[in-house]
Amino acid sequence: MCLNSVNVLEGIRFYVSFACSWAFAELKKMEGNAKIIKFIARDENVHLASTQYLLSKVLTKEDPDFARIAEECEDEIIQMFVDAVEQEKQWAQYLFKDGSMIGLNTELLNNYIEWIACKRMTALGLRCPYTVPQANPLPWTQKWISGAEVQVAPQETEISSYIIGGVKKDVNTETFKGFSL
Repeated sequence: MCLNSVNVLEGIRFYVSFACSWAFAELKKMEGNAKIIKFIARDENVHLASTQYLLSKVLTKEDPDFARIAEECEDEIIQMFVDAVEQEKQWAQYLFKDGSMIGLNTELLNNYIEWIACKRMTALGLRCPYTVPQANPLPWTQKWISGAEVQVAPQETEISSYIIGGVKKDVNTETFKGFSL
């Protein structure tokens, strides 16, 4: 149940928040914030992939007791996903109570919430109670998740590959052999 809870948190709840932040950047607002969240999303993708791998491949295939428990808890796990979807939809309703923004509104965000929940559930072999389209209802989120198509000059953005305080550690006791002080 704990791994499934982590999966729901990192695979649904965080992504609803990410989509809202990236929507501002799509309108050329708060772009720096969106870029930082892109890095956070990359991290969450790793966590999500690990919990999904553990739940769907390792534990259920290698541990018969775990597989039995997972099967016994399936309805409870599905309900965990459904509860998260409903709570996120309530949040979307609150967010857009005063109106929508270009590219995002309650209906679009609700569609995205159901779509991403189904994606996460089917990855675990769970039945999804929602009827969703094959394609992402917010296709512009994909560029923020993958980030492969976007290239900017280092001086224009925060870059993750910049090394601070990097030191080459190739000095050993033999390096100064033969030298005297």
